[in-house]
Amino acid sequence: MGWSDFYRRRDAIDAVLNDARHDPAAPLIVDPDVFESRDELLQAMTYRWNQRLTSRIAVELLDTTDDYDTVVARVTRMLSVEDPTLRAVLDAHVTHLARSA
Repeated sequence: MGWSDFYRRRDAIDAVLNDARHDPAAPLIVDPDVFESRDELLQAMTYRWNQRLTSRIAVELLDTTDDYDTVVARVTRMLSVEDPTLRAVLDAHVTHLARSA
């Protein structure tokens, strides 16, 4: 994937999240020029969440004596507040991925 693909995917995800602000459980609108399916979109959104989560956990672990589970819970709460729409969309739609696997 080149930079232009990266930016197209990022912008498509941002558009979906903007549309989902008022109803995260509503059907997701997939841009067929960017994502082949709803599953691919959800996987990309999950990847975004996991990238943010793991990088934050790594930083937090450098500067605390708290155990790993405490740090993960704290960072998850922080990210859920910072990006509530992404978290809500994943919570509403991620079971679809599990059922289709």
